[in-house]
Amino acid sequence: MSEVDSNSIGIEQLAVIEEKIADIYASYAQATPELDVFWKAISVEELHHASWVRALSELYQAGKVSIVDDRFPLETLHTFQTYIDELLVDAKKGKLTPLMTLGVALDLEGTLAESSFHQTFATDATEVGELLNRLRRATEGHVERIENLWQQYKKSSHTKS
Repeated sequence: MSEVDSNSIGIEQLAVIEEKIADIYASYAQATPELDVFWKAISVEELHHASWVRALSELYQAGKVSIVDDRFPLETLHTFQTYIDELLVDAKKGKLTPLMTLGVALDLEGTLAESSFHQTFATDATEVGELLNRLRRATEGHVERIENLWQQYKKSSHTKS
C-alpha cells in the first residue's frame, strides 16, 4: 500500500473514531438521564470533529497539507477502534452510572489529546492551521468539561458513602 493510501485511510479512521465516540456519548445520554443534555451536546460536538477531520482529508488530497511519516499506524488505529466498539456495546447495554460514563469519556478524550494527532499535519496554509487549532482546543475543552463534571460526581459519591 502506498504512503498516500495509508495516510488517507488513517485520516478516515480518525473521522470514524470521532463518529463512534459520538455514538458512545449519545448512548450515555440515554443511560444517564441526569446527564442527558451534557452527553447530547458532547456527542454533537464529536460529529463536528469528524467533519473537521474529513475536511483535513480533503486538504491532504488537494496537496495543501502533508503528513509526518508514520503518524497513522493503521494497526494502532484499528485496535483503538475495536476498543471503542466494545465501549459502544457496553454503553448500549445501559446499567451505567454518571461516574462510570464520565470516567470512560475522560479516558477516551485524554487518549485523543495525548495522541496530539493535530501535530501530524504540516502546512503553511492558514486554513489548515486554524482547523487544527480548532480540533486541538475542542478536544482539550472536552477533557476539561468532562473532568470537571467527573470531579463533581466523584465528590458527591464520597459524601454519600
